[in-house]
Amino acid sequence: MNFIHLIFNSLSDFSIWSINSAGYFGIFFTMILEGFSIPIPSEVILPLGGYIASKGTLNVLGVILAGSVGGTLGSLALYYISMLLGRGFIKRWGKYILISDKHLDTIEKWFGKYGNLTVFTMRLLPVVRGLISVPAGIAKMKVLSFTLYTFLGSLIWSAVLTYFGFQLGLSGVSMDIIWIVVFLLIGITFGIYFGYRYLKRYLKFFTIFVSILLGSFFVFFIFYSLYEAYVPIKVKDLNYTNQQKIEKIDRNFSFYAVGNTFYNIEFFDSFLSSISTPSSKSFVVDLGNVVYSGDLSKYKIFVHEMTKFKLPFLVTPGPRDFQDGGYKNYYTVFGNYDYTFHAGDAFFVSINNSNDQISKPELDWISDRFSSASTYKYRILLMHFPASWMESTGIHLDRNSSDKLEELLKSKNVNLVISTGKNKIYSQAQIPYLIVGGSKYAMITVNSSGISAKIDSLPSLRSNFNQVMQDLSIYVYTILIIEWPIIGLIGIGILILWFLWKWYRISVKIEKK
Repeated sequence: MNFIHLIFNSLSDFSIWSINSAGYFGIFFTMILEGFSIPIPSEVILPLGGYIASKGTLNVLGVILAGSVGGTLGSLALYYISMLLGRGFIKRWGKYILISDKHLDTIEKWFGKYGNLTVFTMRLLPVVRGLISVPAGIAKMKVLSFTLYTFLGSLIWSAVLTYFGFQLGLSGVSMDIIWIVVFLLIGITFGIYFGYRYLKRYLKFFTIFVSILLGSFFVFFIFYSLYEAYVPIKVKDLNYTNQQKIEKIDRNFSFYAVGNTFYNIEFFDSFLSSISTPSSKSFVVDLGNVVYSGDLSKYKIFVHEMTKFKLPFLVTPGPRDFQDGGYKNYYTVFGNYDYTFHAGDAFFVSINNSNDQISKPELDWISDRFSSASTYKYRILLMHFPASWMESTGIHLDRNSSDKLEELLKSKNVNLVISTGKNKIYSQAQIPYLIVGGSKYAMITVNSSGISAKIDSLPSLRSNFNQVMQDLSIYVYTILIIEWPIIGLIGIGILILWFLWKWYRISVKIEKK
């Protein structure tokens, strides 16, 4: 067992090192070869790319685009070679890229019967995905149509495999399990291919076996997706639990302020590797948007990430945290939307202004909380959106709320306001304020001399290209395209239709007999 574990570890380290070193270009190049029908399994490359994307090194949308564009270019190369050299050349030399006469005859029949749609459907099938380029080139199919159908099929194929690896990476399962799954997928793929080739006499039995095998995998995938989307989270009141730890801190301490952490899929890995070894007198406050959207599956991912943290972690809500049923999920995981706590000589008030307003009852509550903190030397306010008098571009509190808040904070001698924004700054204004978010975080030191802040960046997020890709991922990938509940419901629908079709076929055969 230790030997197998060693093999899996070696494979994992080598594969991750290779893809990390080559990046998007490596995925792009290998998918060109796969599109050209050279047997480099995308069933391994793309899930590993998705897994690495879950660790923050690559971007999931970048992996999908590299895979789909590379596969399309490789298929175009084979298309043009087939068109220029003809069927005779392919029949003679095709064996060197695993294209046999039987393959060619079968695919040409499909192409002749179903036309251009065959190009799209074949791109979704393992093993034979790239072979459709040959009859399409020989038949001199319009290159624009071929490119479009090939790209769409490759895009779906790349998205499914990348997403599979990405979700496995976020789920926290061991790489050993991931390699077992990868080998099973490869085994099933080649098992179907060679099984059909050598067990034609047992075709009926083989068809039933493959249907059960694929159906079982499909059912598992569906119910796992629904489990991720709907089964309640066991963790509750994380803010309160961590407040109990923080309130044991006495006198001098430091804490980290972050915000909009959805900008990096595994922000916390990068964050933990960037900060110096924290002391027992440290904690983290997140100023909101800890998830892409507030549905249950996103909060489950976040809770999993929190298991890596050794520091107490508090969250002030942002607008993304409340989307898609997020009000309930946030309350379940973190507790009250507004709360207070203390550490050493500092008293903290966290306020929910995720709707970019602060109502009069909320202002009264803030005033009452700070009034009760007269024995504390320092007073600090935490909120997501900055006030209009804070120098930050983007969304602010409305002017009326900002003015009233400013008046209140001056009267209560508040020493620091921390929020998120696009300009990451620390200002010693009449009311000192700090703005963090995305790749920028701050370390705030509180001691007898006063409050000081230092702003720093996460190294892995300094690339403008990566930042653009992360923004695209937020809107295109995590919200509009792939959601676990949608996958589950679509999967159930397809499964029901498949069983109805099988039942219909069997019924028709019985009636004919």
